[in-house]
Amino acid sequence: MSGKKNDEHIGNIKIGAIKNNHRVGSVSLFIGDKKSWGQGLASQAIQTNTALWVDLKRLYSLLLVFYIE
Repeated sequence: MSGKKNDEHIGNIKIGAIKNNHRVGSVSLFIGDKKSWGQGLASQAIQTNTALWVDLKRLYSLLLVFYIE
């Protein structure tokens, strides 16, 4: 993931733990740059990637768990 104003790396997003028999996957997302928190970047990354994941992997659902510091 990169910031809105520049291409500086601020975090990662991936899908993993795919259970093909149930067509379910888990989303893992991390924004390490605290200055980038609260700007909607995680929401944007999830929206952008969800359609791609569902289409390419033919998933029925994605599980996203998040932790608040």
